[in-house]
Amino acid sequence: MGGFGSTRWGTAVTRVSTEGLLRLDARLLASEGCLAPGTSTTVTWGSGASITTKVACDDPLVMRVGY
Repeated sequence: MGGFGSTRWGTAVTRVSTEGLLRLDARLLASEGCLAPGTSTTVTWGSGASITTKVACDDPLVMRVGY
């Protein structure tokens, strides 16, 4: 286990790159007060995609993300 080629099946690379994907920056959300319990925020990107976050009131360590 863990030897040469252990992360590949044949010649196909099995790792997925996150380059080019949309980003949700938790530090930016926190700096704008969007991570306080009970808050709901919609983030929209230039491509027209949007995502809604909601921080649970009962547990401030839980953030629900809808898309």
